[in-house]
Amino acid sequence: MRESLDYQILRRTLGAYDQMAQLGRFEFADGRSGQAADLLLAKR
Repeated sequence: MRESLDYQILRRTLGAYDQMAQLGRFEFADGRSGQAADLLLAKR
């Protein structure tokens, strides 16, 4: 896997209270890729 996570900082609303704070991509040595997200979940 790559040593760094290519990410962007954003504030995307998910429903009424939750937000996505970061969204990133990573790549494995065999060519597969994936996504990772940092979510801010509200306690209701």
